[in-house]
Amino acid sequence: MESNNNNSGRDLQLYSSNFMEKMQNEFSSLVGEDVEFSSYQKVLARNMFIKITNQLSILEADRAIKNPNKLPYVWKNINLEKLYSESIHRVNLGLDAMLPNMISPIPYWNSKMKCYDLNLQIGYKGQEYLGKRFSIEQPKDIRYELIYDTDEFQVIKKDIENKIESYKLKIKNPFNRGNIIGGVGLIEYDNEEKNKVVIVPESEFIRWDQGTFWKNNPIDMRYKTLVKRTVSKLSLDPKKIENLALSYSSIQDIDKIENAEVVEIQEKDIQGSENIKFKDTDISEKNTVKEKEILETKSESKTKIKREF
Repeated sequence: MESNNNNSGRDLQLYSSNFMEKMQNEFSSLVGEDVEFSSYQKVLARNMFIKITNQLSILEADRAIKNPNKLPYVWKNINLEKLYSESIHRVNLGLDAMLPNMISPIPYWNSKMKCYDLNLQIGYKGQEYLGKRFSIEQPKDIRYELIYDTDEFQVIKKDIENKIESYKLKIKNPFNRGNIIGGVGLIEYDNEEKNKVVIVPESEFIRWDQGTFWKNNPIDMRYKTLVKRTVSKLSLDPKKIENLALSYSSIQDIDKIENAEVVEIQEKDIQGSENIKFKDTDISEKNTVKEKEILETKSESKTKIKREF
């Protein structure tokens, strides 16, 4: 059994240096030449390390109380090579792990390697960011509305007589709107004839309405689900993402980024039947096993764009 004291200051400094060095090597391999990180990329890589370290500390504190005989959640028990590959992918997408709901590190027990794999799951804000920035045709705006049973709501679908898809919403009682019965997203373009309405019924929300976090935060969790369902209708342009890594060299230092809210996670054994849930979860999907697929080789990381919607 590994000791649980491997997140000391000296160890973290060593892992931080190694993390940045490995990330730099992955980036050079991706672009095909010896290229230094830009200042912006260094910030993203640093924030990724901080986010992972903070999450491991939370998990380890919980493990020490609930599962003291379990392998500790510390850096030396993480599959680092796999983590480096996934981390550079997130950095190249421009995702800042320290912004709320951008990235959630999710551990999986790897029975074969006897360590943890970390899936850097993209949160609903990260998915929205990617959809807006890298879609084949960038939307002018995206609207999201939860619909209550006292509202007057009408969808205006595109048809022969109506060229623009939209909706009408009248809130009759803003201070007591009743119960949520669904949600609507509207993707708007400069060419309004391309506008798209996305309907999410309450039955879709109920599918994920499990656990304490959903029960305690019904509005927030439904809103997050609505955002994910809406932006999933955007098609990403692989060329925009592939060219992004090369564009960072011209980006100057950025302002200090606000600290993130701590998210709580779910762990699942990738080969066994173990399924341990921690207090609450910010992961409103059950498809974390599917989303666990990442770029396994350097050549794949150069060409394959993973959709995580």
